[in-house]
Amino acid sequence: MVKSIVLGTGRSGLAVAGFLLDQGHTVMVSDRSSESDVKASAQWPEFEALQRQYGEKLEWALGGHPPEILQGCDQLVISPGVPIHAPFIQEALQRGVKVTGEMELAFVRSPKPVIAVTGTNGKSTTCSVLGEMLDEQGIVGGNIGTPLLHQVQHLSPQVEWVVAEVSSFQLATVHTFRPRIGILTNISPDHLDHHKTLEEYRSAKSRMFAQMDENDTAIFCWDDQQAREMMEEALSGTLPEWFDGFPKPARKGTPKIRCYSVEEKVENGVSFTIDENACRWVTRYVEGVAEKLFPWDFDSLPGKAMMSNGLAAITAALEIGLPLEKIQSGLRRFHPLHYRMELAGVVDGISYVNDSKATNIESALASVRAVEGELAVIVGGKDKGVDYSSLARGLKNS
Repeated sequence: MVKSIVLGTGRSGLAVAGFLLDQGHTVMVSDRSSESDVKASAQWPEFEALQRQYGEKLEWALGGHPPEILQGCDQLVISPGVPIHAPFIQEALQRGVKVTGEMELAFVRSPKPVIAVTGTNGKSTTCSVLGEMLDEQGIVGGNIGTPLLHQVQHLSPQVEWVVAEVSSFQLATVHTFRPRIGILTNISPDHLDHHKTLEEYRSAKSRMFAQMDENDTAIFCWDDQQAREMMEEALSGTLPEWFDGFPKPARKGTPKIRCYSVEEKVENGVSFTIDENACRWVTRYVEGVAEKLFPWDFDSLPGKAMMSNGLAAITAALEIGLPLEKIQSGLRRFHPLHYRMELAGVVDGISYVNDSKATNIESALASVRAVEGELAVIVGGKDKGVDYSSLARGLKNS
């Protein structure tokens, strides 16, 4: 019988525990929190329900992760927020224990193909726009807030595609993860309190494409230098390797490459053209031939950053053969997500915009540049270990 350890008693951890128990594993749930804190959490009733259902097959270890619980362990499933460098994780890898995460399990379990979106910024908006385009034919989950593993086990019959927002934390622990379509929106310094270096952060993102072959499509933002460089690596089969204990990039074949750009024409991708009436048209380029698809008139995606997210979703939608009517309908239905350029109110003629999901420099600056007129910016949040001088310069020059 397979013994699995699940780190964390949050929503994702308990979804994983329930899934593994259904698969016949014995499961230990380990958490750093004390027993009293865990029992006071919102997830405790769910844990108790699992305990009643599975009895001795479910154990728990609270107050830390002692190395001795790894004895006889076949698989360690970690929460996305647990760094791969944590001593307990490194001990597991040294013992030959398979270290993985909820995203990998969800991918293996999914009965439908996956469209995955990663990047420093724009993941949630791109996924949400795609969800609107697909309507009943798709679901949206992953890092956007809902454990994907739970969703893929309860798909309605009309669902044809699974849209997954995937973070660098989740990609760090994948083994066979291979989306049918993978989108990289951009890469800029972020989460350097979790990843040791920008190169490591970038390498984690590259795992999106490591298993792809000619049956898959990799989509990159042409306007982002790091994304273009990763595109070249995907083409040449030179994607970076990851830590020992995880599979190296498999050169099974070269995926189909598509690009999108707000700034300029792209080969084999989607961009804009401007007609004689100064109207902006979404245009698809295939082998040097331009095809004007429809005019861009979607007010819910203001500014270059949001327009770029819309083009990313359009590029993926075209690849899976969605009709233009469904694509445009989805773009019109989309509304900005909570805390992303969300109007909080108007007082004495002053508009207050809540953009608190802009948790890194590039995201904050993109939002600032989308606003016309006089602007006052209030900045705060957690220090992620990046250099903030570029934020100061960007705000000054905006």
